[in-house]
Amino acid sequence: MKILIKNILFIFLFLFLVRDSFLYSAEIIAHRGASYLAPENTIPSIALAWENDVDSVEIDVQLSKDNEIVLMHDKTTRRTAGVLKRVKSQSLKKLKSLDVGKWKDEKWTGTKIPTLEESLGLLPIGKSYFIDIKSKKEIIPSLKNIISESEYSSKELVFTGFSLSTMKEIKKAFPLNEVYLNVILNGTFEEELDKVIKRVNRSNLDGICLKCFPFIDSVLVTRVISENLKLYIWIINDCETAKKLIQLGVTGIITNRPELIKEVL
Repeated sequence: MKILIKNILFIFLFLFLVRDSFLYSAEIIAHRGASYLAPENTIPSIALAWENDVDSVEIDVQLSKDNEIVLMHDKTTRRTAGVLKRVKSQSLKKLKSLDVGKWKDEKWTGTKIPTLEESLGLLPIGKSYFIDIKSKKEIIPSLKNIISESEYSSKELVFTGFSLSTMKEIKKAFPLNEVYLNVILNGTFEEELDKVIKRVNRSNLDGICLKCFPFIDSVLVTRVISENLKLYIWIINDCETAKKLIQLGVTGIITNRPELIKEVL
């Protein structure tokens, strides 16, 4: 009997200690890969993120002059390559000649701009990409060509972007894939949020990637989730904030530091 009681007490203690794991959970998305440790939107940063077992990796994509889809956040290559070249005005060959690693650290010297196809080749089973669209709707034919020739399911490729009109077109082109609208809200967010939710619902999108911390509270989260929309918060790079947001019930955390966030959650 004593052994039985001890076993029961042990089980209760174990459940108490891990209760947060059952009550609170959220997806962890690596923003531009593990971009705190490696140059953003590159094969090394993506590989490091997958090594940290994140749920998804967010990558920024846009069209080159010859309609190839490359990974790049900015409209130009000045910040990451040190030379001022407008991405949409450069061929893939020219973009591939640039070094986008050295600015981060000497050890990354020689890192090249990857294509979307090269990045998709790194996708582990059961994981997904958040593909942030930086071009307008003219990117859709190239996206269709790449995705139609691949074996990736709709769950593995999620689309995000700031342009509502472009996201609407993306949703029409890929109705089975989830599509989220990127939104930045300021302190007077309640009225703005209602407008955003209406626009997202009218456009048949699936959720919101929101930047407005520290204004996020349970009321805001409940408001979005109650509309059957997913809610991702960016960019969260400290564990305490991540824990608070997860306890509020957000769908996921987008972070530059997946290696840090995953370690404590």
